[in-house]
Amino acid sequence: MSYRMYMAIERDKQLKAIDRYRRANVKSVEEAEALESRYWKQYREDDSEKNLRLMYWSRSVALGAKLVHGKATRWVEIPKDDEYEHQDKIEAMGFDV
Repeated sequence: MSYRMYMAIERDKQLKAIDRYRRANVKSVEEAEALESRYWKQYREDDSEKNLRLMYWSRSVALGAKLVHGKATRWVEIPKDDEYEHQDKIEAMGFDV
């Protein structure tokens, strides 16, 4: 798997997580983590397919909450060939150009 493909997959995963967080009617990271904990416990008690899906869904909701509230950073790719074209973005990230 190439680096670009990996980054595209991660980006899609994060966009889905944010969408799931917004649809879950959860308002904070703490609520999302409580939801994740609840479904993780439920899955450990009964490892059915339904509980497995709920556990993964709740993990995605928690990731979305962390991304929206700034508790986790998004994956960012800076193309190496356009380094000077995006000089302002690179400097904003704290790198000296």
